[in-house]
Amino acid sequence: MTLLCLNFVCTVTLWITLFFRFKTKLDWTKARGKLNKPDGLFNSNQYRQLILEILICSICPYPFFYMATFNEPSLFGSPDYSEDI
Repeated sequence: MTLLCLNFVCTVTLWITLFFRFKTKLDWTKARGKLNKPDGLFNSNQYRQLILEILICSICPYPFFYMATFNEPSLFGSPDYSEDI
């Protein structure tokens, strides 16, 4: 359980650093003159890349899934696959 909590904290920290990385990249692009001063994450359409990257980095186990069970119906009708083969 402790490792799952640590993983969750690291993931949230990753989200924050991703946001600041995109913001820093945006400021750097403005300083080079490729974007106007009033442009932001939404005006420059970089928010799509940011959301996609956050979603991809969010694929990890979370503490609330600890001891969770998922019941799936069997493809062959019985809960134990070895009985049907």
